[in-house]
Amino acid sequence: MRAAWKVRAAVPAALGLMSLGLNACGAPLLAESTATGCEHASLMARWHKPSQSVAAAPSGELDAPLLMTEQPYRVQLAPCDSPGAAGSRELQFECRVGSYVAAVRFTVPRDGRYRVAVDAPVWIDWLSNGRKVDGLMCEHSGCLPVRKMVQFESEAGEHWLRFEFKQPIGVGFLVNRVDQ
Repeated sequence: MRAAWKVRAAVPAALGLMSLGLNACGAPLLAESTATGCEHASLMARWHKPSQSVAAAPSGELDAPLLMTEQPYRVQLAPCDSPGAAGSRELQFECRVGSYVAAVRFTVPRDGRYRVAVDAPVWIDWLSNGRKVDGLMCEHSGCLPVRKMVQFESEAGEHWLRFEFKQPIGVGFLVNRVDQ
């Protein structure tokens, strides 16, 4: 009888964690470890291409390298309180003391919905015309090593991604058009 109670108690707890994970869009979900397959085959095919290491442009420099969609990259987060880490006045990055950040500039070839996939539990900001764009959906699908994916609606042109975490980690990421 006691074991049955534990099973029943675990189900609401797991559902609560899933809800919190989706709302916070940063906590891993139980479905990650129990998923039998990945439903994003085209994204994973691109993810497994050789990744390029890129230098972050923490100060939001307009001459930062321009990255492309459909290509995996890797960037190292730097202390938020390091010189220029808060970002340029045009981009207005927030900088929480004690956190680590990286910003990269990239181009979107055409209007549409794009997915940012990352292999670490980082916070993801998509910036367009100097303002944050609201994420439309957070996915935790079990496509290892991808940790999470966030979808954004975007116009064609140049944009910024900003990653933030509480530790100085390297982050693998890929910007992928959702219909691919």
